[in-house]
Formats: sequence, structure tokens, C-alpha cells
Amino acid sequence: MKARKLYPNQYVPNSVVINPYFYTNSVTNTKEVILINEWSFNEGVSEMELNVVKLTAFDDKGNEHLFFEMPKENIVKIKGMRYARFLKSHSLDKLSKGTYLYFRFYLKSNFNKFIYSNGEEKYLSGVNCLDFKIKNKLKVDGHQTGEVKLWFDLAPNHFIRHLKPIIDFIRKGTE
Repeated sequence: MKARKLYPNQYVPNSVVINPYFYTNSVTNTKEVILINEWSFNEGVSEMELNVVKLTAFDDKGNEHLFFEMPKENIVKIKGMRYARFLKSHSLDKLSKGTYLYFRFYLKSNFNKFIYSNGEEKYLSGVNCLDFKIKNKLKVDGHQTGEVKLWFDLAPNHFIRHLKPIIDFIRKGTE
């Protein structure tokens, strides 16, 4: 039998290793913004998959400011705050000084999907943008750097949604 040397540090996965950069250089200038689209909330939309082209912000004077632009086709999955999911951007320095009222997501005409709270899925067609109102407004000082966390206030999922495949299977068996 051959004796082998064991080096435990090379068998540790990267997710377990503590990254000192995470603790020493964390961004302290984080703005958190809650976005709501009244129509989708009232319709019971709980998740969105959007093919976003660019994102702009509108200030209180009605001027549109480019927040960021996607270089290629990019499907963005948006879930509500109940999932603890958000979009994070380091583009806060692109916004000029002012108070911002809503964000506008410009969409491509294909691959946009709404998932309702009951599990039903519908594809969106003929819509080139979606507006999300900012709760409590976003105030930017102009020379501000850091990141922005975009939280989405969407309708909650119904528990019965997870049982829908089982219910459909039982219904097919009784027909």
C-alpha cells in the first residue's frame, strides 16, 4: 500500500473560502430603491422575465436620464421582495443631481413573460417599455458613487400554485 500526502486546502471548494476583499472593501454607499408597477401588481403578477435593452430614470422635471444599457440580448428575471431578490447596479454615478420618480425598462419585442401568482404564464407582446414608480423617490447628490439595489414590489405567490401540476395530473386521470 502506497502512502499519499494529503493537502486539505486544495480540496476546499471556493464558496467556503473566506474572501477578505468582501469584508474590507465592501461598498458603504448603497441606495436601496423599491419599485412598483401598479398595473402588474393589480393584475397579480408575481414574477417577470424581461428582455431588457436599456434602463432609464425620470427626474421630477420629466427629463429622462440613461441609467444603463445592455450590450446584447439579456433576459432579466425579476422576482418580488418576498424572494429577497434584487437587481444591483454600480451606475449611480451616471445619474445627475436631482430627485427621481420612476424607472423605465425598455424592452425588445420578444421573450418577455409575466408569471402570475396562480402559476399562469403569459407572454407580453406589443409592449416596448414598462414604467416602475419609485417608492419614497430617489435623491441623488450628483457626485455620489456606489451601488443601487432595485427591489420590486410584486404580488405574492399563492401556495396552491405549487400543487397545480399534481391537481392537473389527477384531473387528467379522472376524465
